[in-house]
Amino acid sequence: MSYAVGESQQHVKIAVLGAGNMGTVMAHALAQNGHDVTIWDHFPDVVEDIRRHRTNRRFLPGVELHTGMIPFASAGECIAGASFGVLSSYADSIGSHVGERRYFTQCRKGVCTRRP
Repeated sequence: MSYAVGESQQHVKIAVLGAGNMGTVMAHALAQNGHDVTIWDHFPDVVEDIRRHRTNRRFLPGVELHTGMIPFASAGECIAGASFGVLSSYADSIGSHVGERRYFTQCRKGVCTRRP
């Protein structure tokens, strides 16, 4: 989607599932562009680090994160009300929260070789 100069962008709620280095950078950039961003990770210490210190010392040390990123300990709560989502995690439990009513794109490196 592209916008002409002077045209206003629509700001939407975007859920990012996975707060590794890729997911955290994506969430940070989306928040910098004025979107309402929620982020979840299956490591509770990462979620708490983002909430308390506005940083992700485990996966992205030294970067102060945008205050528009709201971390959630639950994937279901993270995606509630989101118009769009970014999947940046290998967590097997995510699929049950996504459902058919959401639009998601995958943004992760590598391939999970585990079979369900």
